[in-house]
Amino acid sequence: MSSTTPTTTDTAAPGELPMRMDGWTHHAKTYSNVERMTYPLAIELAEWTDSVLPFTTPNSRVLDNGCGGGVLGSAIKSLCPTVPLLSTDVSAGMISSARARAEKEHWHPPFEFKALDARDLDGVESESITHSMSQYMISLAPDPDQIAKEMHRILKPGGVLGLGTWAMVDYECFYDPMLIAARETIPDFDLPGLMHEKWTDIEKTKGALKEAGFTDVQVRPKYIEWDYPDVESVMHYVFEEGNPGVEAYKRSWVEQSGKGLDEIQPKFARAVKELYEKDGGKVLLPVKAAIWVARK
Repeated sequence: MSSTTPTTTDTAAPGELPMRMDGWTHHAKTYSNVERMTYPLAIELAEWTDSVLPFTTPNSRVLDNGCGGGVLGSAIKSLCPTVPLLSTDVSAGMISSARARAEKEHWHPPFEFKALDARDLDGVESESITHSMSQYMISLAPDPDQIAKEMHRILKPGGVLGLGTWAMVDYECFYDPMLIAARETIPDFDLPGLMHEKWTDIEKTKGALKEAGFTDVQVRPKYIEWDYPDVESVMHYVFEEGNPGVEAYKRSWVEQSGKGLDEIQPKFARAVKELYEKDGGKVLLPVKAAIWVARK
């Protein structure tokens, strides 16, 4: 596969829903909704990584692999403005969003952006990076074992991995109401998990990192409440904003039921209200994640 050409085919391991990886370019336009949740974790991950091996270490160079809209890069640059930073993503739309963030926040050089497939970091030399970092990409991406090997390959001996993973095989906050809503019409409706169990189950992820060659693997499990002002704003995110994972759930409904999304929307809204709405109408969606550091 070309390292600069995103895959446009549905990709899934056995027992997982297929997800269109090219959908991230479309979702880049509204990805700030996700960043409200992930930015505090990016700050903690950057600070933890820096405490293990300071970004000010001579000849440091940081990789932000699967950079998305640049929230991790922002956290890194806010902590150490002068550290050289390479931000990569398979999605041209995400690269564009990250560049726009860098301009808006006036990131201090040096920094650069490259459209690269995380499975083949073409042009990034082996043992050329001191801090190999990524946030929440590996749990969703095709062939995460290969991604981990690449992140290990480019890391200098003694370098540090800083990684964020989801700690759930599906977006539970959307999966659960979708399942409840769908089963009102189809009692045996089946909605497989979305992500790789090996890269969401904490013990299995720890083992996977060791398999990739990392040592001194440490983890901090995280529980987040992703806040929305009301059910209507959750509905807009799910049915209008194009998250590729959520799109896979919606396609599963259409394919199994033969019905349109208009059929399930009111049922989904009711399930979200019953599961997650708090006093005053605010909605708190539960999200499980983890952040990791390890060494080479």
